[in-house]
Amino acid sequence: MKINKKLKSLRRFRSEQGSLGYAILRKLSRGRLKRQLLIRTDPKLFNHSARRINRVMSNREFSYLEIGVAQGTTLQSVNSKEKHGVDPNPLFNVKRLPENTSFDYMTSDAYFKIQPSNVKFDFIFLDGLHESNQLLRDLHNSLKHVKPGGWILVDDVIPSDSISAFPDIDESYSMRGVTPIEGFPWHGDCYKILPIVFNTLKSVEPFIIIYPDNPQLLLRTSNNQHEINDDVKAITELDSSSLNFQYHEVFSRENISRYPIYIEEILINDLINKSLIKA
Repeated sequence: MKINKKLKSLRRFRSEQGSLGYAILRKLSRGRLKRQLLIRTDPKLFNHSARRINRVMSNREFSYLEIGVAQGTTLQSVNSKEKHGVDPNPLFNVKRLPENTSFDYMTSDAYFKIQPSNVKFDFIFLDGLHESNQLLRDLHNSLKHVKPGGWILVDDVIPSDSISAFPDIDESYSMRGVTPIEGFPWHGDCYKILPIVFNTLKSVEPFIIIYPDNPQLLLRTSNNQHEINDDVKAITELDSSSLNFQYHEVFSRENISRYPIYIEEILINDLINKSLIKA
């Protein structure tokens, strides 16, 4: 019985901290040891987010911002000349970073609040809280700090089902009849920003990637800064009902038929044909 309890405790710790080996080290060191970010060059080690970012940017020199870093697996695998992470609860050693990486130990709201208007990035990845109001603020701020013709990748906007789309994680797992330890997905209500992206924003070209792994929303921003500024203003003027969408409304047959849904490989080829990225 004691062994089973220890195994359950270790599985819970593993789900929060990453690999089993790392979980054991953290457990033995009583939390004093923190993972150090690596510089990953082997594409086989890239997760889906880093792979997509690197393919879109075609290994060009670019500046990169990641909101919601967690264990840093995406941050360490993005092939950019400058990369910056923001997270209030990082799961790695923020004092020992690779040479081209910087980090702010704070919320995204606090980070964007102190950034000068001339600080802009070629690529921004949004993977913070699974909450639509926060995601909308992050998108709003990202449009202020993305370069014209730049890119924004948004995670968690395509839930695996309606239970995964519950805004409360405990309610989602309870409804599914499982525990977080069992590894079932939870995306929250981030999907609610999709109608805003497709119906309100004029300065972005959206692409929904649904295969081969985790679905994500990729946005290509306009080359015209004035158009981006107009969208920043449009989001500012949204009222409190702007996110009052239900799962069945956002993913109705009519709406899905209008969404630009892609298999990753086909999207990359399409972007190359449009001369938006290099082969």
